Amino acid sequence: MPLSEGEVLRRLTSISLIVGGLLTLVTSRPAFKPEDANGLFAMVHAGPLDGAAGVAAAFVGATAIWAVVGGFCNVHHFLRLGAAAAWSRLGWYAMVTGAAGLTVAYGLSIAALNGRASGTGDDFLAVRALQLASGAVYELSAICFWMALAVISIGMTRNRVYPAWISRSLLAMATVSTGLNLTALLTDTGVANAAELALKTGLTSLWAVVSGVWLLKVGWRPDPVTG
Repeated sequence: MPLSEGEVLRRLTSISLIVGGLLTLVTSRPAFKPEDANGLFAMVHAGPLDGAAGVAAAFVGATAIWAVVGGFCNVHHFLRLGAAAAWSRLGWYAMVTGAAGLTVAYGLSIAALNGRASGTGDDFLAVRALQLASGAVYELSAICFWMALAVISIGMTRNRVYPAWISRSLLAMATVSTGLNLTALLTDTGVANAAELALKTGLTSLWAVVSGVWLLKVGWRPDPVTG
């Protein structure tokens, strides 16, 4: 018997959440983002293996982001009525925008790694400019992405399509992570950066994997009730 559209979407989004959660454990920030000029200069003169590892890390990071985006494409399909639809639609568009910005940040990081050729002063300045641009785009896009998750989770809480624990826990994590991203951007404190990293690579990855497995096995209610 051929699968229905809803069943195909359920399986694809659940698998995407699982894959995105696992890949997020591997990397969650642009590859080789140095804290100072000395660290950047060491990166410029790194060996081919280090450069290849950095490119691979950036690629995995971008893949993880889009896997998570794929895990939320169902909200745009199932939440079609009332306030839940408005929240989910706004959050979905913001999520895609944030994911696109994060992909650009990873691309700039790859360009910086590939641009370390002869090691002259001009090369160093070019790589530094690319890395600074990557960091700036990443921080702003990360804020957009996490705010989008918070907005989507609001839509999810205003219906009975998803289990309450999935939508409410996502709202809590997205709200806290948005605040940590803003704190890290404004203060650049090690405490905020460490907490942000732990939240994204720990709780959020665990949430994505557990939610993906749950929805893959149990699914959601086909009759949304919106408010």
